[in-house]
Amino acid sequence: MDKSNNRSVWIVAGATALMMMGIGMVDPLLPDIARHIGASPWQVELLFTTYILTMAVCMIPISVLSARFGSRRTILFGLAMAATFAVACGLSDSITALAFLRGGWGLGNAAFFATAMITVLALAGRHAGTALGRFEGAFAVGLALGPLVGGVLGSISWRAPFFGAGTMFAATFVASYLLIREPPADPAEHPRLRDLAAALRVRPFLLLTLIAAAYYFCFFTVLAYTPLYLDLGVLPLGIVFSLWGLGAGIGSISLSDRLIRRRGLVRAPLVSLPVLSALVLTILLTGDRGLIIILVILSGLAFGTTNAIFTDLAIDVSSHGRRVASGAFNFMRWLGASVGPVLAGLLSAVAPKLPYAVVLLLLVTSFLALFLGRSSLEAAVRETALA
Repeated sequence: MDKSNNRSVWIVAGATALMMMGIGMVDPLLPDIARHIGASPWQVELLFTTYILTMAVCMIPISVLSARFGSRRTILFGLAMAATFAVACGLSDSITALAFLRGGWGLGNAAFFATAMITVLALAGRHAGTALGRFEGAFAVGLALGPLVGGVLGSISWRAPFFGAGTMFAATFVASYLLIREPPADPAEHPRLRDLAAALRVRPFLLLTLIAAAYYFCFFTVLAYTPLYLDLGVLPLGIVFSLWGLGAGIGSISLSDRLIRRRGLVRAPLVSLPVLSALVLTILLTGDRGLIIILVILSGLAFGTTNAIFTDLAIDVSSHGRRVASGAFNFMRWLGASVGPVLAGLLSAVAPKLPYAVVLLLLVTSFLALFLGRSSLEAAVRETALA
């Protein structure tokens, strides 16, 4: 790709890392925020749920509007919203205000992630594989660094990470405004709402999105509830989830490719899901906090591996085009993810480990659904490849 497109791809990748940092940055702060503003477990989990739910609800209309207003403008809008609401979170004094403002931050993320991957692929042209690798790598870097940055800044004050995130988003907005090019328009990639609905009516794609919704419920339950369960200090939690994110990055960039080459795209998660289930089962059976920390960190490898596989599957299973498939898939997976944190907070009042039992049940159910539907998914992948 030419220099200007290559530069644009790197800027989008860097912004992706920062947006992912914004998700994980809050993770080690949850117990401290709960103590400082007097929030219960389910209330403090609203910081994840309102954020993710807004992303899910806004993802489809933004996918449609981005084709009309342009990918570059949509990315800039997302960064501006994230910067504004991150700073506002740092100024708030109640759990209600924080939950509402995190929802606004989620709007920014919805605008960014509805457009970022499509922009990278369009700019890269025939170098799409390399560009997608950068995007996945940035995703992983953000997951790894977010909790660590949150832990370091959070050891000063629970407000500091929000101000830090806002500053980084603002700087990235300026860089993106100056350096990102608008990718060439593709008339075939201008979706309408009925196109997204039509994609979800295709059985193999619908099956995949339902499995992904259950999987992302599990992903964000472990990510958002475990800090409350472990009840460590802000910096130790930041280190634990930075290592978890590092594992997710290794799984996303390296292990997923190896597994796909050996087992095929559809059958690869039939290996990673049982591994993840075994780790969660062990968490349920042990009372040793040190062992639980190790198991949680190791789960990052399986989560990252499965995450990358499902992302690739979403594009290859659907014949409705990348923008349509991405919009529909993102809506379903983020919708499932939004339920996990707040439900975990409510279930923890019944039994501290009950959220992990629900996670295990959904992981096993996802495995069975994928196993039974593997033939139709493989047929859909072949049809898309031939189209």
